[in-house]
Amino acid sequence: MVEFHKKHGREGTIAVTKVEEPSKYGVVVFDEENGKIDDFVEKPQEYVGNKINAGLYIFSSAILDRIPLKPTSIEKEIFPNMASSGNLYAFVLPGFWMDVGQPRDFLKGMSLFLNHVRNTEAAKLATGSNIDETATIRGNVLEEHALIFFKSADLFFEQGEA
Repeated sequence: MVEFHKKHGREGTIAVTKVEEPSKYGVVVFDEENGKIDDFVEKPQEYVGNKINAGLYIFSSAILDRIPLKPTSIEKEIFPNMASSGNLYAFVLPGFWMDVGQPRDFLKGMSLFLNHVRNTEAAKLATGSNIDETATIRGNVLEEHALIFFKSADLFFEQGEA
């Protein structure tokens, strides 16, 4: 997603995901070839697409100039303006996504995640990595050039790609 954002070079990128029932959500209408967002349609009664806002964003600092100093809905006020000026793009998330906006869904999502983490195998360390002999690392996510300094600690990171 970061590489996609850098490549198009505009102000913002929204992660979108495919859903079976788009009428339950707000749909993001965009050019499937380049990702440029054209419109947002809230809970459409007629089919306009099946990709929805997944709640993950990357912005350049230019977005700060768009946000007034008052209560503002970024999704309803800022995103449409960014899209109409050609500054907002959609990145289709690969893999699994789940709406966890309701308590029952949140608990189900956490259960699925914890089952996934429990069944995940360890990965090899990159060349040049140094880990203190007192550290324990489980399910780590470390980006390039990450530095971790601890004398004695159990480190817990979210599972993902390094």
